[in-house]
Amino acid sequence: MSGKWQHIGAMLLFGGTLGLAWAGQRWLLTRPPHLVSGWALLGLAAVMFLGLVVWARSAEEGFRKPGVTGRIRSILRRSPVGVVLMIAGVGSGAAAFWLHTRPEMLPWPTLAAWAGGIAGFLAGWWLVREPSTSALLSSHPALAATPAPPAELQRQTENRDMPFIFQKGFFHREVRVLPKKNPPPSDAPPGEGAYDVPVAMWEVVLVAALTTVGLFLRQVSLGTIPGNLTGDEAAMGWIARKIISGEVTDPFATGWLSHPHLWFFLQALSLKLFGDTVAGLRTISVIIGAATIPMLYGFARPLYGRPVAFVASGLLTVFHFHLHYSRNALNNIVDPCLALVVFAALFHGFRTRRMFSFALAGVALGLAQHFYMGSRLLFVLVALMLAHQAVFNRAHLLRLRWHLVVFVAGCVLAFGPLLHHYLKHPDSYGARLAVVGVFQSGWLEKQQAEGRSLLQIVADQAWNSFGAFTVIPASKSAQYSLDMPLLDPASSVLFVFGVVLLLARWQQKEAFFLLAWIVGTVVFGGMLLRDPPESPRYVTSAPTLCLTIALALVEMVRVLRWALALPRLNVYDMGAAAVGVLALWNVHFYFQVYTPRNNFGWLNTEVATEMGHYLAAQPDPVHVYFFGARGCSSNFRPLPSWHRKRPVRISTNRSLPPTICRQSPTVAVRCLSFSRSGKRNWRWCANATPMARWSVFLAGSGPEKKGCF
Repeated sequence: MSGKWQHIGAMLLFGGTLGLAWAGQRWLLTRPPHLVSGWALLGLAAVMFLGLVVWARSAEEGFRKPGVTGRIRSILRRSPVGVVLMIAGVGSGAAAFWLHTRPEMLPWPTLAAWAGGIAGFLAGWWLVREPSTSALLSSHPALAATPAPPAELQRQTENRDMPFIFQKGFFHREVRVLPKKNPPPSDAPPGEGAYDVPVAMWEVVLVAALTTVGLFLRQVSLGTIPGNLTGDEAAMGWIARKIISGEVTDPFATGWLSHPHLWFFLQALSLKLFGDTVAGLRTISVIIGAATIPMLYGFARPLYGRPVAFVASGLLTVFHFHLHYSRNALNNIVDPCLALVVFAALFHGFRTRRMFSFALAGVALGLAQHFYMGSRLLFVLVALMLAHQAVFNRAHLLRLRWHLVVFVAGCVLAFGPLLHHYLKHPDSYGARLAVVGVFQSGWLEKQQAEGRSLLQIVADQAWNSFGAFTVIPASKSAQYSLDMPLLDPASSVLFVFGVVLLLARWQQKEAFFLLAWIVGTVVFGGMLLRDPPESPRYVTSAPTLCLTIALALVEMVRVLRWALALPRLNVYDMGAAAVGVLALWNVHFYFQVYTPRNNFGWLNTEVATEMGHYLAAQPDPVHVYFFGARGCSSNFRPLPSWHRKRPVRISTNRSLPPTICRQSPTVAVRCLSFSRSGKRNWRWCANATPMARWSVFLAGSGPEKKGCF
């Protein structure tokens, strides 16, 4: 009888799925949506759910069967609703592909289908939860009834007295372990049945306090610090305004400098919620930057212990490098936040075998591809981690093969619509590399043609790229130009010490992962690109820098306590004081040293910002005749338009024939140092438009003002 009901349930499930897909398509195509079609959708969904329940319950004897079929039935038994949500999520994600091809469905129906697919996929796997370790232990009464002796528990818990360098494991989670005489269940996660200590309320309060401080430091005086609005920020903000006005509708395409559009949609939301101002444009970066602080704690705590996690989160809260990129409107601030989500979920999945963790990691990896190009490094890091586990923990990796299938499915679901765009327009995926890549742009061949050997080129690239952390000034990028490396001298020493500790234990996945992240950032964000180091390409490494410094600092505190036999509180107070000194230095440097320089975006951006405010006060219509060098004009076009918020007609000395000067301009802008053709056009306009208002702009801090415009 069960076989008959099993077939009936399967038929209902199959028929309901097909009918749901057909009715959903008809309902989406009907404008306005027909009420009958909506009820048909609900009815077919009920039929599909009924068929799933009937099929699952009628095959209950098959739940204990081994193999793929038995595992699928086990999943169905645990949560039929979760399976329905997973199927609906995948179907909604597939519908987003189809809707993306229809212009009338852009942007909101397509975005809704895509977001709904991701939510359904994650909610389904959350409901279909793997048995927890505590449940596994409770199913073995002999193990559950035998508590660990206090001495054994103290010995196998994280040893705070002995330094890591004298311990065998180096990285110790704070865990509670069963006595070795009772082996753990065969289905328990590896590690002698260990499970993480629950998060205490004081931890939540402290992390929340750090996040609040980080949010304040990133939000205060946001419209004026940094003082200038760069051309990159203005260009991104201008696309966000076009999204608000309806001129840009495709969220899964690429636009300015081949950046995916989803970031511009987030900026459009920020402008709508927080105001159409410079501060409103940058607020979304503030939120994401502050959210990275608790993400770092959640990632580091189970891998490196609570002391390291707290120190690293505290350092990231005030790290001037991360602080700066949280205060401008560029999309590279998303990279470290989503990278931490990916690997926190992935490592959690490795420890617990939770399907949801792998699903979340895959979705976060796919989402990251919608932002800065540095997110492509995550694919390399995932591949390196899998290769490392294949060498040192192959048996456990093989047990996770179906979990990795879920990981890939989540990545495809989140990345899919943009991946479809890249497949249709393959040139857009590598367009930026064609300009800045050492191979793609022809830079390497040009260097060799000038007589430099390949070994010399590689050595120089490596020195400049790796030295950005400790010895090479990060001054080649207008986005954050420093006269020092990314780390101060004290942090540089701690960072080098931390790298040495990681190298000593590279066989452990916790150490190998940090090394891979640091080296991967340097190689793919420095050595393989022209003119390293440029600080925007290193933003993804900010959490790893703080983690490495925290590892070194905590280890030094442990060594000091062990060697001098000092009381615990005294040594911990010394460690807290060291973190406080580093924090004060970072805050002082950013707000009291870097900000008064006003060199964000360099001189051209400073002048263009002043000119934008000047043009914003001019009455309509405004026609600007711009006479300047090529570097000046590159920043000039987007900035006046952003500040003015009204159309500005701009003619440059490269596109300005002498005859156009017979028109009467409202404003003419003169560059003090321009080419021969610029001087010629300037004279033509000066003679042809005697009634024009000529404006000359000077910029620069202090008495050493330089004339650019």
